[in-house]
Amino acid sequence: MKTHLLSKCREVAKLLRNSKKVAIIYHWDSDGAASASIISKLLKSKVSFHIPKIGYYSLEAININLLKSLNPDLVLIVDYGLPAKDLVSLEKALNTKIAVIDHHVNEPVGGYFCNPVALGLSEDDYPSTTWVIRELLNIKDFDLCIALGLIGDLGKAINYHRLREWVIRVCEGHNLSLSEIFRAVETVDSCYRLINYNCVDYARVILTEAGVKGVLSDNVLSKKLSTVKEKLKKALEKVELSMDLGKVKVFTLTCEDYFTSIIGRELAYKFRNSIIVFNNFVEKIGLRYVYVRSYSYNLREVLSKLKGKGLNVGGKDHVFVLTCRRECDKEISMLLNTLLKHVGV
Repeated sequence: MKTHLLSKCREVAKLLRNSKKVAIIYHWDSDGAASASIISKLLKSKVSFHIPKIGYYSLEAININLLKSLNPDLVLIVDYGLPAKDLVSLEKALNTKIAVIDHHVNEPVGGYFCNPVALGLSEDDYPSTTWVIRELLNIKDFDLCIALGLIGDLGKAINYHRLREWVIRVCEGHNLSLSEIFRAVETVDSCYRLINYNCVDYARVILTEAGVKGVLSDNVLSKKLSTVKEKLKKALEKVELSMDLGKVKVFTLTCEDYFTSIIGRELAYKFRNSIIVFNNFVEKIGLRYVYVRSYSYNLREVLSKLKGKGLNVGGKDHVFVLTCRRECDKEISMLLNTLLKHVGV
């Protein structure tokens, strides 16, 4: 398995080196921005950057006409869990090579596909796309950006993760504290939480040109973080525990901004021995996100079963999201029944 994976990732690395014009589609969060930043520094080719429609994980999130007009040799999808069928459709629509570097649970596809989790390995071994880049593309520089991606995806779970000591050593080597890396993550992520595309792009540029310390000292990004903190405080006051099913706890919230992940993580950390289900309608996007996370249970089997039932769901071993365009009582009922069976209730 590992040999096959290394071979797939080396194919992606070789393709990147040999491409003259690369379009990078990257996830809007800190792991995605850090991964795109690292890769762009390694390329000698002409690079353009593209942010999918925030909150969407499907082909409709990608501006196909813009990509066609740019006529790249390669489209690289970084840290963005686009379903396998959409990857195939995108390749046909663009008539160009598509490569993937990712760590989300997904159906593996042929071609240029570097995703250890999709190929059956553990998310615990590959907790961020920056770590995939480090380990499987053999990129040992940019350790602070790699740490940013790790903290971005692990959050407080880094406190009991095997890579905690590595992250602390990296921080110490750059005269930064772990709390400062957390603040850098929250600063970068404040852009997508406010659904501000210009800010997401700006954060990536600052990260690339000035590094993590540049992110921490940037006034524009600092103001965005302050805005998020103010709005988040109000949103947290509205979160309701709607169902307590023992090992499964359901919370609900309607809010303006895209706070699904940050609130869901806080709830999961607070109830670490349970599975939390956070039913969040985001008004700016017009979608309902049913965010499921657990620090105690591996949810890959649940995710696979729900995908098999045709639900619009995606994620990783310990977190996944069900997305609905409307009220989705039927889907939530199916989700809860599957979770309860998983925990033996």
